[in-house]
Amino acid sequence: NFFTQQKQTMAALTEVRKQGVCWPISSNGKISTTEVSKRVWCACIDGMSKDETETSEKAKCESLISRIQAEKDWRHKYHVYIKELTVLMAGTSQSALSQATSGLDSLYNEFSFLRGEETFPLLEA
Repeated sequence: NFFTQQKQTMAALTEVRKQGVCWPISSNGKISTTEVSKRVWCACIDGMSKDETETSEKAKCESLISRIQAEKDWRHKYHVYIKELTVLMAGTSQSALSQATSGLDSLYNEFSFLRGEETFPLLEA
């Protein structure tokens, strides 16, 4: 009957949810996509700044990181910072590579993978 099928479908969906990539839990015990996103973008910029030899470019990176961390309305204003990051990144191919590598490393460190009752670092899953 229809209701039995619905129960079976819901049970199957619940079972599926027991595995997959998991957002990190913040200090308040909840998932905050804003906190994670800001940390990952800052890691991208930090990776770029380590490759920069010019003091002015390093200062731009440090300023951008500080402003991202301080942004209270990230959800509505992130595009301003990402545009600025894109301009910095376009400076050299090495900047783009460093930014991408640092961002991916940050994602791998932030996220985990749930399989059944066990949680694994994303790289080990």
